[in-house]
Order: sequence, then structure tokens, then C-alpha cells
Amino acid sequence: MLPEKLPILTRALVSAQRFLVRVSPDTEIAGYGRLREANYDKLIVEHLDSVASALVGAGVLQEGSTLLHLRAQGLSEHGAHQVLRIDVLCAEIEAKSGTFRRFVIFEDKLARNPEAHRDVLGQILDYQRALGELDCDSLAVRLHNDHQAWITENTDLIESALQDRDFLLVLSCDRVHPRLLHYLQHLAGQMDPLIAPDFAALSLALFTGDDFHVLVPHVELQTTAERSSKIRIVVEDTNGARLAARMEQTDSQNDDLSASRSSLEFSELRETIQKTCGDSALRTADDLFNTARSLGADIVLAQASASVRVRSKSKGRHSTLFVITRKGTFYVGWLDRWSENAGVPEDLSTKYLAGLTSILGRSPLVIGTGGTNAVPLSVVGQKIVELKTILAETVPKLRGDAAR
Repeated sequence: MLPEKLPILTRALVSAQRFLVRVSPDTEIAGYGRLREANYDKLIVEHLDSVASALVGAGVLQEGSTLLHLRAQGLSEHGAHQVLRIDVLCAEIEAKSGTFRRFVIFEDKLARNPEAHRDVLGQILDYQRALGELDCDSLAVRLHNDHQAWITENTDLIESALQDRDFLLVLSCDRVHPRLLHYLQHLAGQMDPLIAPDFAALSLALFTGDDFHVLVPHVELQTTAERSSKIRIVVEDTNGARLAARMEQTDSQNDDLSASRSSLEFSELRETIQKTCGDSALRTADDLFNTARSLGADIVLAQASASVRVRSKSKGRHSTLFVITRKGTFYVGWLDRWSENAGVPEDLSTKYLAGLTSILGRSPLVIGTGGTNAVPLSVVGQKIVELKTILAETVPKLRGDAAR
């Protein structure tokens, strides 16, 4: 879809009788020879802003989005060989805030490689499946440490994307073969629109001049799943009267294993708090966890902490209420997302933080990556009654209970 030559014009927009010529699959570049897929991987990462701009311009990424490269550490002992071999793994994020939107998987294939025509589709779908089998914690241990704070701040959104397989799959080639476009259109048409990923075919066109090269990322095709299908479930009794219905999905093979693993992790967290900070801190942590459970909140375990989160009935999304760490500290964070996640007034999080600050005598709002404003549980325990009162007032509002 791009021309083989780009004319060079003078300042007066007159032809300079010179051209930039598109690099062919067999062209040898000085110092590189014929370019390999690894060279194109590097071009994507080093010019991620330009690639993101092309995807935004084509409507593949949302307006205001950019791409964050998620660098893997190569932790083969964690058994993530497929995931770590993804050519380029990125996250689509909101450019100003860094808020996660979805995962973007790039798979490079050269036009001279026969796999670029068909097998690449199966390969990128394998990557999608392997990534989707991870949870947030297992993803975190496979990425560089410079991603840990970002993952913590976006845990709810990342977990939701992994569960929903909310991925963009980008097939990037030096030249996109027309046959690949046909395969891609056919595949997209065969997949269930409720679970189908979005695809894009991206050409990374290189044009060469006298002593320089020009990279032109160009979207040649995109397929966006039309998720307009609706499933309506109506349950009636023998007289035809409507009954309330709900649908649940469970994995009988994994339920017991997941429950056992969660119990073990929670026990380890409690043991660490007790060893580090003593019985008093553990009693405070247990009191907070029990209070949260009684109010209908969920406890989500991470590597070094447990987050207490409240799921909105109307939005179906979680808001983080507080975090307790293995070091025996308490903190809050990401309160600015309550309004979007739970549909509550913006001043609810402001009042919540102000109330905690007044009770504890200092702000427990997280700063940076380590919760540097975290409050020791020994301090929290002295104000546990007042703290439980403010939790009891806040949780029903985040849940969307009728009485507010």
C-alpha cells in the first residue's frame, strides 16, 4: 500500500530528482546485512512513540494513548518460555496518567519468511493464550523491576484484562503480504465476537537515502471485534412468573487448588507480620481483614501485601480500600480511581482520606513505589475502633448499596 519510492522535494516543493527507495526483503544494509526479525523488534522498541502514533492515527489505539514496553527479565525457571519469547510485549496506556488500557502483543515476521503468510497467526494466538493464563502476580515476577510500581497502581485493570483476554494482536512485517491480510480477515470473521481479540497488520517500511534511512510505520489492516451481541437469560417458574437469575462459571478442577494456594499465601502473610512486628500488629491486621470481609470487601494477595478491594455492583469494577504489607504497615492509594470504578462522587475519596488522616494523625496515602507514607499497624491498632467506623461508612457507598 506504500509506494516503492518517495520523491524528495526542494523547499519550493519542486522535485529534487532524488528519491528515497524502499528497502526490499533482500536488501543488505551496511553493517547489518539483510535485516532479521530481531532488527525489527529493536526498531519497534526504539521508536515506540512513532509506532503508537501510527496505531492511534488508524484508530487501533484510543485517542490519548501511547505504548509502554514491558521488558521481561528472562525468568525461565518460572516456566513462562512462551510468554517471554513474545517479540515485543507492550501495554496501551493513557499517555498523561499512565493508566493501563490493554495489552498489545507484537509478532514480527519478514516477507521472505514463509511463516509470514499463515503460521504467524497461530503463533500470535499462542502468545495470547499463554499471556491470558497468567495472573497479575505471575506476570509481575516475569517483568523488570522498573514495572513493579506501575503494575501495583494498575492491578485491578490488569487483572481484568488478563481474565477477559483484552489484547491487541499486531502482526508487524517489513512488507505485509496480501495473503496475510486475507487470512487475517477470514480468521477475524470466524471468531466469536464476544471473546475475539483485535488484530492489526503493521508494515515497518524502511526507505533508504544517500546516507540515512527513514522508518514509516503504516497500518494496512485492522479488525475490531463487533461486541454488540447480547445474551438474554430469562428464568420462569411453572406458572410463567419471572424469577431472578444469575450466571456463575467455576472450574471444578481448579477451585480447591486455588483456595488452598490462597489460604497458604494468606497464612504466610500473617506469619511474616507476626515475626516482624509482633502479636499486636497481627491482631490489628486480622481485625481489619475480618471487618473488611464482614462488609463484603475482597482480599487480594500480592507478593508482599494484601489489598482490600470493594467491587461496585453497577460497574463491576474494584476500588482499593487499603493495603496491608508484610512489613506490618497500612496504606491507601489510587483513590482518584474510585469515581470511575464505582461511579461515586469524587469527594468520597477525599473525605475518606481526610478521615483516615485525622484518625491516624498522619496521611496514609502511598507516595512513590514503596508506600513511603505507610503507617505501622502498631499505630493503626490504637485507633482501630474509629478506623472500623469509617470503613463501615465507606464500603456500602463503594459497593453501591441502596442506603447511602
